[in-house]
Amino acid sequence: MTHTIFKFTIYINEKAINLVCGPRIIFIKMQSYQRYIGAAFQMLVTILGGVYLGRYLDTYFHTHTPWFTLGFSLGSIAFAMIALIKSLPK
Repeated sequence: MTHTIFKFTIYINEKAINLVCGPRIIFIKMQSYQRYIGAAFQMLVTILGGVYLGRYLDTYFHTHTPWFTLGFSLGSIAFAMIALIKSLPK
């Protein structure tokens, strides 16, 4: 009795997804809107992470003015914009 085990390898770049299954290669071209949705989701997660970290530090240190929330919010927005600009095609 023999068992066949398939090993999948996925290669993702900004234009396509390649799925390698044994000797077969399946090429899936990404639509343009999928790249934009991914960039928007990355920005959303980055900014929300900064806001959450700032709020956590404000409650941990019992600050009356939300300086950590303000600082981490603005910092995460700047970081998200820089990451978006670097990911744009040249």
